[in-house]
Amino acid sequence: MNKKQEIYKREGKNGLKKSRKIGPAILCIVIMIGAFLGIYNFRNYRLYKYIISNENENIDIYYNFNYMLIWNKTLNYIRENKKEVRFIGKHYTTIVPSYDISKFYHFNLDIYNEVSKAEEFKNLDTCIIDLSKFSDEYAAKKISFKVNDILLNNSYVDIYKYEDNVPVLLDKNILVDNDGSIEILREHDESKKYLIVCVPLRDIEVENNKIEINNNTSINIKLKTVPENATYGKLNYYCDNENLIITQDGVINAKKAGEYKVQVNDINKNVTKEIIVKVNPIAEEIRVDKSSISVQMEKSSKINAYVIPGDAINKELIFESSDEGIATVDNQGNVSGINIGECYINIKTIHEPIIENSVKIIVTKKTSYEENNVSGVTYINGVLIANKKYSLPSNYNPGIDPTALNAYYEMKNAANQLGFSLEIMSGFRSYETQKGLYNRYVNTYGQAEADTFSAKPGHSEHQTGLAFDLGWVDDEYADTAEGKWLAENCYKYGFIIRYPKNKEAITGYKYEPWHVRYLGNPLATDVYNSGLCLEEYLGI
Repeated sequence: MNKKQEIYKREGKNGLKKSRKIGPAILCIVIMIGAFLGIYNFRNYRLYKYIISNENENIDIYYNFNYMLIWNKTLNYIRENKKEVRFIGKHYTTIVPSYDISKFYHFNLDIYNEVSKAEEFKNLDTCIIDLSKFSDEYAAKKISFKVNDILLNNSYVDIYKYEDNVPVLLDKNILVDNDGSIEILREHDESKKYLIVCVPLRDIEVENNKIEINNNTSINIKLKTVPENATYGKLNYYCDNENLIITQDGVINAKKAGEYKVQVNDINKNVTKEIIVKVNPIAEEIRVDKSSISVQMEKSSKINAYVIPGDAINKELIFESSDEGIATVDNQGNVSGINIGECYINIKTIHEPIIENSVKIIVTKKTSYEENNVSGVTYINGVLIANKKYSLPSNYNPGIDPTALNAYYEMKNAANQLGFSLEIMSGFRSYETQKGLYNRYVNTYGQAEADTFSAKPGHSEHQTGLAFDLGWVDDEYADTAEGKWLAENCYKYGFIIRYPKNKEAITGYKYEPWHVRYLGNPLATDVYNSGLCLEEYLGI
């Protein structure tokens, strides 16, 4: 055997050995490819059937491996039917709209925890989501995943995206679902890296923990959180009184005057602050004792006006005449007649909110009075007078005037129908009876004080038989429903309140809301409408 033959023989044996090694490897590769194609086609067949039978707008695709290769016809169906695909894995879910769906996916989101070194999050535990290895990182428009155990202790988290390796706020106060998952929306964001963090709330600083506002107004509670980038979800505002309404934006609406306590805290109630809100009452109405007043030229009358409620913060009033050529008025409501005619006195609050009312003023010509004395009894323009100036004889003893008594019964019946008793506490009193009563008051209170509420003998209206004390003798009677009705209606039956409020300097007696005097009509109505006491009306 020559040399050449020996070489062929040696190489042939080696080639046989090589062929024996390569054959099984190729077979294994073929089997693996076949298996892959089998699994690929089997999984895609099931996926295709599942998708075309799914009528929902969204399609959930579950995967167990990091790779997925999808049939073209499956992709076309998804695109044509505009389905949104949710790729659901063990730890996270990615959502891809139909127009961005791809044939191949490499699911490799890198999720890890780290202690932040960034100044704004220093020493805080954070969660990092890195999409840089995800094959279709820009197509994933939403990413849903479970946050780590540390962040699960918080109801809300903040999401930051990285720009040039610097975290920039993307979403603030994102609510963590009950299963501990959150969602990142990437509709207009192509960042590859995100940071999930919860910055603990240390304090709530209130600009003013004592707020004062007027009733029926609103105000916004001004406060800030410490630190300012704290993650707290939202602040809760609470007041246990329905008369103070607080919106979840911190706007206070006051419905009723009073003092209230408001609490502000975060959703986890880690920090709570208390605010005292004082609501001041404001004027709701200006009331006047008469809607119109008749006053003579060169004479005066008074408008009694007051604010409801009486403790309103803007209860100060100003009086203005609509025509000072007819009548003028001062800031106490004293009206002076200037010329014959009619005008209005406008009354309004000085401070906001402005409330208004008005009283009609009728100015008449000045009349003189005629004084007659019959057996020691004085009549002014036909009206029997007993006051500080004019007295009655000691033997004047007429008893109760029958006309006045009948008018009283008529008024009493009207009052009874409304539930008022209107009983006579004191009627006719003789000279001697008044003398004994007056002396007892002088002995008890002294003459100066007694003279303000008790008449000297001969000067009492009760001796005329035309005066009655009704209801009960007490200053508080004026504030009762019965006392108010009497003041507003007695003139209809021929009576007047003989000693009105704010007329003490003229009548000589303090306000007696229970004491009425019979004048008959139309005189009682005229005196009532004039707003004058009897002395003013008669010009004495």
